[in-house]
Parts: sequence; C-alpha cells; structure tokens
Amino acid sequence: MKNKPFFLSLIAALLLAGCAVPPPPTPEIPPQPTTDIWPKIYTDETYLFTFASSWSEDEAMGSIRNLQNSMVEHNANFPLSELNVDPYGMRARWSWIENGSFQKSAGFIVPFDLVSSILLEHYPTIDKNYKWGLNIYFTSGNPVLIRTPTRESAERLGKAILVLAKARGAKLGMPNTRFGAALA
Repeated sequence: MKNKPFFLSLIAALLLAGCAVPPPPTPEIPPQPTTDIWPKIYTDETYLFTFASSWSEDEAMGSIRNLQNSMVEHNANFPLSELNVDPYGMRARWSWIENGSFQKSAGFIVPFDLVSSILLEHYPTIDKNYKWGLNIYFTSGNPVLIRTPTRESAERLGKAILVLAKARGAKLGMPNTRFGAALA
C-alpha cells in the first residue's frame, strides 16, 4: 500500500513523458501518383472518329494512291510495293527477302462493299515509325490493320475508304471498341 502512490506517480510521469516526446522524423517520401485501378489490357489508344467527307469517288481513290508510301500493314512493317485502287476495292502487296535468297510477298484486300466499320488507332508504345493506323472491319472475315506515320494520314485514308464504302452500298455501323474509346 505504501508503494501505491509511488506507482501511480511513476505511471503518470511515464505517460506524460511519452506523450511529450515527438515521434522520430520520417524521411520525406513523395506521394505516389494515382493510377487507374484497372490493369491496362491494351497499350494502344482507340479513337471514335466519323471520317465524314464530301469527296467524290475519284478524289477518294486519288487520296489512297497518294498515301501508298505512307502506309504499312500492321504486323508486316514493310513498305507497299504495289497498290491498286478502284471503286470496288483496294489491293496492296509488299515483299521481303528471307535468309538472303528467298523472296516472299504478302498482301491484303479491302472490298469496299463489305466494310462494316473503321476505327482510328494510336500505338504510342510500339517501337516502329508508323504509330497511327486504322482497323478496318468487314461484315465477314478478318479485319485489315493498316499503320500510318501521322494521324492526318490515317484520317485521310479512313475518309477515302469510307467514301468508297458508302458508294458501294456498304452497311456501315459503330465499331466494337473493345473496352472503350476516346472521342476524337
């Protein structure tokens, strides 16, 4: 019992001393930037663009021909060696040499009457020169993916394809934007 006042005063002194001492300094850590809570599934950027134009069919075909040296197929990354455009479709070919002696070639066809939608794409993380492009979807079959060096050339190509597709009576609709798109 004699020690009771001593213990009470000791506990009170420890509490007061503990509350009066500031915490040790912590190093300044800059706040982390806020990130999206959803993981990135695609590294490309998709833009909804109308591709509206008042071009005639001849102007549209001329525009595509003028862009021959400004487009590559998405995966191939070779310049087009041949490009044919008429009111019915666009046909492109490119060639390359493998193993020093084997020449190979490939190509794509865009039948204007089967075009169902067009998406404008930007590939900021791709390690190639042509960072803009178009995804051209058809009512049946696989899409054609074309890359261009600038947004302007991709828009011109999209406008030309849309003019020719409308002239052929294609049933155009909204493209599937996968997980979203920015309005351009």
